[in-house]
Amino acid sequence: MYRGFNLTITDEDFEDLKKNEMFRFRTFLRKLFNKVVEDGLQKYLIDKERLDGDVMMEDWFPNVDADIFISHSHHDLDKATALMGYFQKFGLSSFVDSYVWKHSDKLLKLLDNKLCYNEDRNTYDYGKRNQTTSHVHMMLATALTQMMDKCECLFFLNTPNSANPKSDISKKVYTHSPWLFHEIATFEYIRKKRRISKYAAEGNTNFSLDEAEMPRILHSLKMENLVPLTYDDLKEWYRESEDEKDKLAVLYNKFPLSLGTNLE
Repeated sequence: MYRGFNLTITDEDFEDLKKNEMFRFRTFLRKLFNKVVEDGLQKYLIDKERLDGDVMMEDWFPNVDADIFISHSHHDLDKATALMGYFQKFGLSSFVDSYVWKHSDKLLKLLDNKLCYNEDRNTYDYGKRNQTTSHVHMMLATALTQMMDKCECLFFLNTPNSANPKSDISKKVYTHSPWLFHEIATFEYIRKKRRISKYAAEGNTNFSLDEAEMPRILHSLKMENLVPLTYDDLKEWYRESEDEKDKLAVLYNKFPLSLGTNLE
């Protein structure tokens, strides 16, 4: 991860942004990447009582190659998909975690049914469910952190679904999503580096997890090191980088880090 951007997309911008093939085939893409797992937990068994977490993580949260990490609310999946298609015009691939979250719920259900369900009482053990949830969420958080470390830059899709400016004297920005909180917090501390590999990876890989309804706990977001962008900025970046090989370098030069950031 090298740079981060705070991107604001209006509804009018979205109407123009979604004019790409990837957005038109978004339903097909979700079916392609969200295949139903049929073989249960058998492949992860070490013995009758233990499961291999490493194999499970590799299978459910695979590591992929991408240039851009799109941080977004699951309510804005269509906008994230349209943005992913727009970046493809640059020859840049994107990681959209909202194509992985479905897998997390399915994995939790498999684990809970096997490890937490009490047939005699026809209920789930609360303590054991806390354990399975902790394991799955830590695997997911680790996978997201690894992906952020591999990607070169982060685009935070700033909408009313993902961030809500708090109307008090602090002027802080808050989110209800623990996963967006995790991603922005991770960006603050993750090592900052440019990708050494090719300038643009081929193809796009998308993953997801739809957030279930949850208690609306607020988490403040540190936005100081995310450079503000608009859709007009994206279009101007595209025009200026058409003849350039390193598209992201054009973006970085166009929007240099301010003197007040703590990024180097």
